[in-house]
Amino acid sequence: MSSPLFDNNEFDKQNPEMPPKTARRGAFTDNMRLPVHRWFRFSAGFSAEWAEDVIAAHVPPHGRALDPFAGSGTALIAGAQAQCVTDGFETHPLLNHLTATKMRPPSCEEQFRREAFNVLRLADNMRSQMILPHNKLLRKCYTDDVLYSLKSLKEAYERYTFSSESIANHVWWCITSILRETSGVGTAQWQYILPNHSKNNVYDPYYAFMNKVEIFHADMKIFKTKAEEYAGSIYNIDARKCEKMTDKQYNLVITSPPYPNNYDYADATRLELTFWGHVDRWADLHKKVRQCLIPSCAQHTSTEKMLLEPLLQHPVTSPIRSELTEVCTALQHEREKKGGRKTYHTMLAAYFRDLGRTFHALRPLVVDGGTLCLIIGDSAPYGIHAPVDKWLGELAQGAGFKEYTFEKVRDRNIKWKNRKHRVPLKEGILWIRG
Repeated sequence: MSSPLFDNNEFDKQNPEMPPKTARRGAFTDNMRLPVHRWFRFSAGFSAEWAEDVIAAHVPPHGRALDPFAGSGTALIAGAQAQCVTDGFETHPLLNHLTATKMRPPSCEEQFRREAFNVLRLADNMRSQMILPHNKLLRKCYTDDVLYSLKSLKEAYERYTFSSESIANHVWWCITSILRETSGVGTAQWQYILPNHSKNNVYDPYYAFMNKVEIFHADMKIFKTKAEEYAGSIYNIDARKCEKMTDKQYNLVITSPPYPNNYDYADATRLELTFWGHVDRWADLHKKVRQCLIPSCAQHTSTEKMLLEPLLQHPVTSPIRSELTEVCTALQHEREKKGGRKTYHTMLAAYFRDLGRTFHALRPLVVDGGTLCLIIGDSAPYGIHAPVDKWLGELAQGAGFKEYTFEKVRDRNIKWKNRKHRVPLKEGILWIRG
């Protein structure tokens, strides 16, 4: 096997450091020391090094892998590292754009660096002319001084004439990736925005941008040597449908679908989407993002006014319908006791309906004898447990896959002292054989 895509010695030598921040444990946190993966931290993710090992072990020479919930592109980049073309589906517009940018580096990283610093110089010249935005979220997240700098970077980017689309996209992400570290309020990427919380480490936008450019520049020099040969494609394709894809071409599906734990994956990118003018209010998120995603939060099903019975009666839910109905009915009764606010009953039913649809859509794309590897976590809204590993495994069998096993990785729901319930939860790997 030839040399790895990412040379760690070269990476350490070219890695420009920003002031130290508090280290955190977690699978995706480990990726933040790896080239390209570290460009933008999305709130959901998994270990790139683990994904590389799985791809190398399950995809034969000239085979292909697929991540139908590609997110920020972890599996696609790991596939390139493992010298395997790995494709992805992603309907979240921001994440689709991020992965597409990562997989297509500029032909000349020096030209990228020159043009990025040209944008910075233009921004500095324009700064005194800026008019602050009226958006309430942005005004809550930033001081006026920071907003002047961020607005000047945005306008300089929009006025500058780039030599290639790839360079423009990479500069766009250099700006986007500093939005949270330049905010003085709670904007960590694993939580919702908390305007009433303050944080200690806040970076000047121009300084943060310069450092980000150097990071991108160093990573491009390492990544591009093999990117063209092993880069997969990212498609704006709904995993529940998989239209226009050739039958039986993937040896491995490796992914982490959304968890049914009431986390709003659309809201997780509200700051970035607001800054670039794609949304103006929180309510805009549903039309622009959330409705394209697997239902995994109560806001999704309540906004669409989903009804429980049609969800339960969908044909794909038949392998688990009896158990799913029992749990969803219990959730419906519990909801009535609590004032009828959270639509956990329809959220859970819609989630398993759509994961069932996903398995049916994926079955024609996976070669006979292929493998599905899903990182999943179970759920217990209102303290009522949903055995996600068992139900997803049975839905996969209902779609034509042969067997499944679950490999527990860790316990969940154990460190938070203020939980309203104490149901033991777990996270792990669902292995499904084709």
